[in-house]
Amino acid sequence: MELSEADQSFVALITRIGQAIGYPGYGATVYGVLFAADEPLSQENLAELTGFSIPKVSKILSGMGDFVDVERVKVPGDRRGYYVCRHALTDLMTPIHFRTIPMVTIAIDHLREIRDAYDKDGDKRMC
Repeated sequence: MELSEADQSFVALITRIGQAIGYPGYGATVYGVLFAADEPLSQENLAELTGFSIPKVSKILSGMGDFVDVERVKVPGDRRGYYVCRHALTDLMTPIHFRTIPMVTIAIDHLREIRDAYDKDGDKRMC
């Protein structure tokens, strides 16, 4: 399993945004990978994609209560837990985070560049 260049850019951006609004970098990275994924991911998948150990991924996922749109799901025929992101990034923002509006403006410009990269690759998830 591998992230495309556009996915990697997106995950890096989500990591930076998460850090800017007070979420730990590791958690924001896992969140970004889940957000970019087009299928449920196991802890093993997440460890492979982030470079983190499985125990670290497990710890991060157990603390994902703040990320309201990350959900554990079952995959038919597999006993392992899988995780998905329901893509409600704006639900994570609270009024206190509006101090980051200048950064968000920059992030939107980066997201447009990433969207264009996805579109160039023929990937329509961000279009």
